[in-house]
Amino acid sequence: MVAAQIDNNAIGDRGELIFQLCVTSFHGKQPLFRPRDLGQKWPIADFVIELEGKPGFFFLVQVKTTRKPITPKNRLPVKLGKKLVGLLIESPVPTYLVAVHEPSRETFVVAPRRLKNITNIATTFRLNDPKVRLNLHREVDSFWQGVTRFSTNTSAFAD
Repeated sequence: MVAAQIDNNAIGDRGELIFQLCVTSFHGKQPLFRPRDLGQKWPIADFVIELEGKPGFFFLVQVKTTRKPITPKNRLPVKLGKKLVGLLIESPVPTYLVAVHEPSRETFVVAPRRLKNITNIATTFRLNDPKVRLNLHREVDSFWQGVTRFSTNTSAFAD
């Protein structure tokens, strides 16, 4: 008898749902983030995440899901090719890789810094932790606070 093969698409779909549940966890009376799934055709990210109460302050997230165990060195095996890592690094807006350990429903966030194939990530920044989510919110907020606002006064499309 042939063993049934694992449905990797189902694992990926579950990972994205686990991520959405995690990132929308409440902090007081509301979540810190508003995620929107970008669908299958976006080359750089799976989600755009807006900061709650901060319209236009957003970041991009690529989600990878695995059932592989966390290593003894506290790393989670996930694969992300060099080309996609390059897109994340070169993006003019904040971008992050979130790895989901599907069996435990733990999520981990990292910001890739080097152009290379990724085969695993550190489990240091557990997105399930409210402090990590708050620090992520602060980091993205700080980024956007430093951006010069777009002005319709200088737009070629002003009406």
